[in-house]
This record gives sequence, C-alpha cells and structure tokens, in this order.
Amino acid sequence: MEILKETEKAKLLSYNGKNFWIQKRWMRKDGTLTAKGEEAKHQAEVPAKKTAKSKPFKQCKYCEARHISDKAVLIKSFDGQEDIFPTSQIKFIKNVALIPTWLVDKKSVQVSNKIFWQTV
Repeated sequence: MEILKETEKAKLLSYNGKNFWIQKRWMRKDGTLTAKGEEAKHQAEVPAKKTAKSKPFKQCKYCEARHISDKAVLIKSFDGQEDIFPTSQIKFIKNVALIPTWLVDKKSVQVSNKIFWQTV
C-alpha cells in the first residue's frame, strides 16, 4: 500500500492497482488502517454496482399516435383499439411505442408478446 497524494484531511492510497481515498485519521501512525480504512479499501476492491435500472417493456406497433396534452398520448392500434397513455411512461422508437408491462396489463391496446428490457 502506498500513499499517492495527501491533503490536509485525506490521503489517496494505492493497493493492488486500485486507488481510494481515506481520511487521515483512518491510518494509524504505524501505517496500518483502522476498521473504517479497511472498509474503504474493501470497497475499492469490489467492482461498482450498476446504477442504471432495466425495466421490462412490450412493443406496440401503432397506426396512429397523437399527443392530446403535454402529459398524455393517444395510441391507436391497427386492429382499431385505442387507449390513452402517460407520456412519462412511453418510449417511442421509429414507428413503435415501448410500453411498460405493468401498464399493458391495465390497457387495451395490441402489443407483442415479446418483452424488451430497456434502461431507464
């Protein structure tokens, strides 16, 4: 473990090719780390978790999509079914609308059976 940089209150350490910051008080005079310092070292070793969440969507090929207000869109399917959806929940890609699966179950519009996972 080597000290790369030192400020008034913190130290930048390098251990096994990973860099991490600790508070100065987390390092003892003999160079060993306290419990908090060991925790910071362990967090640097563990890869970071994904922050982007994926949610399931179903695909709806629509015949007509019309914005009826800033917060709502009317989607009409090729079979004549139509329903109103909130614009905050719908994603449009070319001539396809991606609708969350939980919302599809509540509405009556023609959708595919295949589930698409999209990051939100």
